[in-house]
Amino acid sequence: MPLIVDMIDDVIADINPETKTATEAKIAAVRAEVNKMMKDYPLFAW
Repeated sequence: MPLIVDMIDDVIADINPETKTATEAKIAAVRAEVNKMMKDYPLFAW
């Protein structure tokens, strides 16, 4: 569970206060980590 919290924190920490959104690069990087971690569980590999 701490790994998932760290991934969520990575995206939240990257939020730009002016636009209130995270960068596409950070979101893509976290998405890639999730896909790699869940590759053995096809339901989660989007």
